[in-house]
Amino acid sequence: MRRTRLGILAFLGIMAFGSAALAAQSPLRRLRGTCVWQSVSYPTTSGAAANAGPVTNMAQLTFDGQGNLAIANYDVNINGTFFSNASVQGSYQIDSSNHGSFTFTSPVSGRVFVFDFFLTPKRKALKIMLQSDNNPPPLPRVASGECRFDE
Repeated sequence: MRRTRLGILAFLGIMAFGSAALAAQSPLRRLRGTCVWQSVSYPTTSGAAANAGPVTNMAQLTFDGQGNLAIANYDVNINGTFFSNASVQGSYQIDSSNHGSFTFTSPVSGRVFVFDFFLTPKRKALKIMLQSDNNPPPLPRVASGECRFDE
């Protein structure tokens, strides 16, 4: 009986230590791996007035768990004109509520893009929207997309 109690206490101690270690883990480490990203942008009212057309992009995003982002096979179609780039570097941040953002400089326009995201509870996808594109507000386009890790 005493051995059983000691075994149970040891098990509970290990579980408590594991939970505390997970809670203390850097939020950056929550996001690690490669996902397939697709996003579509539509002109806002002010963007349409400035002749901004639709944009779509696709790429493989690799998050390293340290805040660094590698974007491979970055393809973008801006208002009917296609561009393809081998790779782009960026950075990301994420908080303990799985809300974050990633940033990179577009090799096509030279603009710094910031995309806001939420990591889904099972960590299978990012739900993404455009936060800024280095233009003064309002943005010429709104964008939303998804990056799936289980592809």
